[in-house]
Amino acid sequence: MPSKQFVRSPSAKAPAVSNKISITDRTLAALSSPPPGSKDALYFDSALRGFAVRVTRAGNRVLLFSYNIAGRTRREPIGTWGQALTASAARKEAERLAARVRLGGDPVGERKARLGQRESQRAEDRFTVAVLIDSWESAMTHRRSAGEAVRRVQRSFPAWLGRPASSITRREAIQAIDRIATESGIIAARRAAAYARAMYAWAVRRDALPANPFTSIALPGQENPRERVLDAHELGAIWRAASALDPVRSAFVRLLLASLQRRSEVAGLRWEELTADRTLWQLPGSRTKNGKAHIVHLPPVVREILDSIPRLSGSLLVLTTYGRALGGFDAIKKKLDAAILAER
Repeated sequence: MPSKQFVRSPSAKAPAVSNKISITDRTLAALSSPPPGSKDALYFDSALRGFAVRVTRAGNRVLLFSYNIAGRTRREPIGTWGQALTASAARKEAERLAARVRLGGDPVGERKARLGQRESQRAEDRFTVAVLIDSWESAMTHRRSAGEAVRRVQRSFPAWLGRPASSITRREAIQAIDRIATESGIIAARRAAAYARAMYAWAVRRDALPANPFTSIALPGQENPRERVLDAHELGAIWRAASALDPVRSAFVRLLLASLQRRSEVAGLRWEELTADRTLWQLPGSRTKNGKAHIVHLPPVVREILDSIPRLSGSLLVLTTYGRALGGFDAIKKKLDAAILAER
């Protein structure tokens, strides 16, 4: 191994003063401030090569160790001389650094690597599950499905929101899915696992996380596709029960039945998506499940419902309360069930 020379690099910016002294507490106390026009003064120890002190304009004595590696001078700070650091203690640290360099080490590079690791750890700690959810939602191109996916993950894993996303283990993911299956049912557990797996997979593809704890998890039960549809009597009961709701929610339920479009698409209907004569609904791809725009031909009954909806001044939404998007679907369902039961 070639020997390392403890010399200053010619390319390094030299301070105004450079002398050799015996670095002791007494000599450090006697050192004067740099001459006018100089930023600092650098003094090397006469006995230990690389051991030095930099005297600043403010009068501080900064002890350091200087060494050369790969043709470049590096200086590792030891500390500022004073009550907490004596010259002898600084000399011992300089001796340790000199031995480290002789063995091929690079104290400055190693310190920067440690700082980088700590900063990386802090960044990892800041990337919580809540931050992951927000980032995932912002990156979704199909905004129609974003709301349901985000709400499902938030409701399913509330205890994780403040934890670093990388700290969730595969075992914890399995336990969480089993808990959801017990408390909310198999369908809810399978939905939660699917959304969480998709979210983590997105983060892994972006190198934001190292692994996906939901990969290849055996899901509980089996999800069977729905085969039953409402018959004419049931549809009529729902249509009549909608009268028990306020005008906006009543129109929402009847638009669902008459247009046969998805709940989120109807709830997010905008006036600009409708033609002037209300015969066509031009649904943009940003609000559809498959991301493709399509046109819905509206029958007369839909046009009658649209004409009955009170339009809120300044709002782009057709179905809105106080300027906000329509929500509370569970509450709407409960009111419909109660009205149907009362009719029976």
